Amino acid sequence: MQKFIGKILCAILILFAFSAYSINLPKRTIGNTEFYCYKVAAKETIYGISRKLNVSKDDLMKYNPALVDGLKKDYVLLIPVNLLDSDNNVNSNIKADIDVDSNVTHIVDKGETLYGLSKMYNVTQDEIISLNPSVKAGLKSGQRIVIPQPKQEESSASDASSIVFHTIKKGETLYSLSKQYNTSIEGILALNPGVSPTNFKVDEIIKIQPNSVKSELKETSVTTMVPYVAKKGDNYKKIAKDNDIDIDDLKAANPNTNKVKAGKTIQIPVTTKDSVLMVVNEGTENELRYNSSARIKEIYDSIHDIKSGNGIKIAMLLPYMLDEQSPSKQARLYTEFYKGFLIALDKARKQCEENIEVFAYDTKSSSAQLDSLLSLPELKEMDLIFATDDSEQLKTISAYCNENKIYMVNAFSLKTEDYNTNPYMFQINTPQTFMYADVYDWFDNEFKDHEIVFVHKKGSTKKDFANDLKSHIESSGKSVAQMEYVTSLMAEKLSEHTDSLKKYLFIPTSGTKNVMSKLVSAVKALKADRSDIQVSVLGYPEWVTYTDEWQKTFHAVDTYFYSRFFTNPDNPKLEEFNSLYKKWYGEKTLNAAPVFGLLGYDTGMYFIDAMCDAKNDISKIDNNYDGIQSHFNFERTSNWSGYINKSVYIIHYTPSNDIEIEVK
Repeated sequence: MQKFIGKILCAILILFAFSAYSINLPKRTIGNTEFYCYKVAAKETIYGISRKLNVSKDDLMKYNPALVDGLKKDYVLLIPVNLLDSDNNVNSNIKADIDVDSNVTHIVDKGETLYGLSKMYNVTQDEIISLNPSVKAGLKSGQRIVIPQPKQEESSASDASSIVFHTIKKGETLYSLSKQYNTSIEGILALNPGVSPTNFKVDEIIKIQPNSVKSELKETSVTTMVPYVAKKGDNYKKIAKDNDIDIDDLKAANPNTNKVKAGKTIQIPVTTKDSVLMVVNEGTENELRYNSSARIKEIYDSIHDIKSGNGIKIAMLLPYMLDEQSPSKQARLYTEFYKGFLIALDKARKQCEENIEVFAYDTKSSSAQLDSLLSLPELKEMDLIFATDDSEQLKTISAYCNENKIYMVNAFSLKTEDYNTNPYMFQINTPQTFMYADVYDWFDNEFKDHEIVFVHKKGSTKKDFANDLKSHIESSGKSVAQMEYVTSLMAEKLSEHTDSLKKYLFIPTSGTKNVMSKLVSAVKALKADRSDIQVSVLGYPEWVTYTDEWQKTFHAVDTYFYSRFFTNPDNPKLEEFNSLYKKWYGEKTLNAAPVFGLLGYDTGMYFIDAMCDAKNDISKIDNNYDGIQSHFNFERTSNWSGYINKSVYIIHYTPSNDIEIEVK
């Protein structure tokens, strides 16, 4: 009797509230399917109800075939819960009452900037400063700063403005967070490529998109309605028996018909296979209790589209300018990069089980040409794309790769921070602030007992590094000396800033060859005159290009400099590469810093080997590659960012004529 009364109540309950953000409908289970019961109001039509519920007219007719007899006030429509609770209808906007922290605490890493953090968290620099006034003076490694949550706007679930940030707490799992935020494990993993079944750590910050549970068309057993025109003598008991169904299910399927009448349409519930929109079953709480569960591993692999045995496809979108009779040096450098990459490809193919294909596309430095190339369907099949250094084209390629989940390599440009928001980007050139941070750490340890003298040529432009290093030294309470010269620099001038039995480090404020030559010549003379002091020189990345001519002097004055690239002339691999390049192409590499042929070779050796070893799962790459000219150590700057190369060379030309190379 209770079961019967419950089914009658479903037919007479009145819908009190219905809006774009909430649905309050009674439910009733018929067969193996749960249905909403929607009571028709006066003057409502099938078309109007279809728009109101965001359910197609065909679906309304499918589950309510008795509508052929007409729609009237108080008529009760049956609508499968899965149909109404899909992403494609109004109920997907029902939002869970989620308690989101108003702010998150970020621990500053070496090299991070206020600008970078504003991009990382999608807030303004002023908003960060308002909560952390001290950051106006600069960020410090290990500093804890408060980041406001981005403002939430009324938007669709797919809008990036609905993103929130969450700090993982002890005991939380991917499963528990998916339930807490009314989202899915797939959604969390997709937003945070740095998170994996084995990398889900307490105090890490992750991005979450609340109320974004996704539904998919799935074939499953569902109860649907089949129309039957009642005949004379029919009743519920007879129809249920003739169709071998439960009489209570039959009555529940006909909430608008108390008594069967001949000629009227009766809805017979039938269980059948059908494709319906439903939330993907991620497993039970028991199965998902641990982050290393097999089910989460399956979800992770599906999100990252791990391929095996399908080969490796690499595209290079670079301005080779091959249709020009005399391409510029820059265009020839891009061609040289490709040539060096092909030498690496030849080596890698001998060891890789996967088939490797490399496609070269000439962008011709034209945005229109790039757009045409990106419209090619085969580009979406690429596993890796190398991008040009043109800032606008780089942004276009970055957006394309992000949208299509294709890893990309920025091997040339320094003028981008897209790695903060594009999880598929590899930034080869260590960003300046991260490089400086590593150099400062090394500097503090290497020259803690030295007197520091900055040497400035009047009228020349000071390098940012010189100004920043000076501020860094003075922030620790240590003083520095400064001297200025006009045209010539003599040892006597340097000597005025020295005292007996002390160690001195001279640092020019400019990296030009003219300033370098004057300083090292003067320091060499000073060293010859003053045996009572120890002297060294700290230079800049540009000095790499001066080594052939000035190597002996560099040794004589105990020279240090830092660089993103460096080639040891005594490295036997260098001789091997040069020999192969000459053999393959009948010419030498162009004079440039870095050498583009070597850059192509090193990146080719690294990425091809990494993709072969990891079966295309680049997230598993080995982060310690020592090439001929480059060292790669890639790290994500956040769980949702791309990768930056955090390697920097420290080169030391010792007085004993050795070249000491340290990678930070």
